[in-house]
Amino acid sequence: MDANQVTLIVTLAGAILTPLVTIAAEEVRDALRRRAGARESHRIYLPPSVRPSRAKRRLRPILLLFAGAGALLGYFLSGLLPASPEPLPPTATATEAASPTARAQPESSLPVPLPPPSTAAVSVPTTPPPPVADACIGRGQLIYEETFSSDDTLWSHARSIQLPYTLEDRSIVDGSYRLFASFTYDALTTIPIPYLSRKNFHLTLTATVVQRSGDGPLRIAVSFRRDQQGYYYVARFSDDGTYSLFLRSPDGFIPILDWTPTTAFDLSPDTPNEFAIVAADWIVTLCANGQELDTTLDSGHNVEGQIGIGLSGVADLSGAADFDDITVRTVP
Repeated sequence: MDANQVTLIVTLAGAILTPLVTIAAEEVRDALRRRAGARESHRIYLPPSVRPSRAKRRLRPILLLFAGAGALLGYFLSGLLPASPEPLPPTATATEAASPTARAQPESSLPVPLPPPSTAAVSVPTTPPPPVADACIGRGQLIYEETFSSDDTLWSHARSIQLPYTLEDRSIVDGSYRLFASFTYDALTTIPIPYLSRKNFHLTLTATVVQRSGDGPLRIAVSFRRDQQGYYYVARFSDDGTYSLFLRSPDGFIPILDWTPTTAFDLSPDTPNEFAIVAADWIVTLCANGQELDTTLDSGHNVEGQIGIGLSGVADLSGAADFDDITVRTVP
């Protein structure tokens, strides 16, 4: 019970008890006067000065009525007075005072300490790439197109080219550029697109394996951002149903996307597949037959360089693939 309620109750009690005490006092006084008069006169008759007046007799019911009304009013008002707020514990805050449930939260809702931030050096941005809508569809300006509809092209033509790790044939056959390679080691061979050097681009091509012999996977390869120091990325699509993205450096091949299985393409002999590579600064997207395979981030080699197509294989493997409908567009 707060101070306001105590004050109200004391005030009303005084208002109620005052008339009652007054009436009781008058009754006692009248009784004493009547007793004194009876001893003097030995009669029941009382003088007018001892008998209660008519006004007093009429006032008593009114005083009693006011006392009862005061009691009812006090009972009603005591329920309307707001109770004073409960004192907060020493650690309570103003927000907790406004929200009583905030002072009784379960332990599971209390904040927990976070681990210290990692100090390991990373070469990729910490912000995830923005979502790329229809990344496999080229919407930029067309800057290069080759359909090999004529032999009059700047692409390399040669037979029985002996290289350190391969023996190659390069020719145009039935409107496609055919590359044959016989591997003596686990090796990669690529042919640059003539006079084309880009950092950001959207490349599409059609590749069809037309011949293979020996064990091990035969892979379609696309290299890009090849600079004068020999750094470049290479995306490879294997006939065992896997794909990858590596960065070539003086230390060897560094996996950016290690070999990942997929059903988006099928490099069985004489089965054409459409591949797309999108490079936009540190974002690289790989696509096959209109399906996005993967989007990854890497800032290790964000420079302009040559784009090339080719094959990758292992020792004692030989194979040939036809390339066609090569387009390169800008990235919007």
